[in-house]
Amino acid sequence: MSNFYFNYDKFYKYYINDSNLEKEDNSFNDKVWYYENAPYNNQIPEETDLSKLYIMINNKKIHIKKKGNGLLFTIPTKIGDKYWDNHYHFGKRVIVKNKIKIPVVYFHKTTQLPNDTGKHTDNCYYRQKMHIDLNIFEEMQCVQSSNKMKNVFTEKDDFVYIKEIISRPFFNQIAGKSRKIRRKNKKINHQKSVRR
Repeated sequence: MSNFYFNYDKFYKYYINDSNLEKEDNSFNDKVWYYENAPYNNQIPEETDLSKLYIMINNKKIHIKKKGNGLLFTIPTKIGDKYWDNHYHFGKRVIVKNKIKIPVVYFHKTTQLPNDTGKHTDNCYYRQKMHIDLNIFEEMQCVQSSNKMKNVFTEKDDFVYIKEIISRPFFNQIAGKSRKIRRKNKKINHQKSVRR
């Protein structure tokens, strides 16, 4: 069962609650490098602390840091002799489409490009409250464009990470639906056997 009702506020509250996350020990002081802007000549990268808070997905640590009303999910990526801040960013924003204000999740992936002295960002906004079916998640239409998720995020593991990140706060909801279906099927099967 992979259907659930996404609510950004619940998503955010889940990930800012340390009890839902794993934590590095106090001696942890790893850094990651990043560029502030898209590529241009002679841009100097900056260094920042890597969050001690993380979750594990496919045996990989995804470090989580608050940024305003948003969250960064960083996958430190080694290029050359440095680790770079490749991340998924979730936040809240209101956009205007056809003269209608739409509250959306400002969702993008940032890839650092040290060989080009800059970064690249891919965006796909979706509604702050909506039904999500993970089985067809890749087909979700981006609110701000004509693209679908699968046209924006094309790396092999993108959807492994994205689906796990957005669904984890709603596991109880997903599991609850599965239990209800199992109980319903069990009841139906029992009624059939009684009729026989």
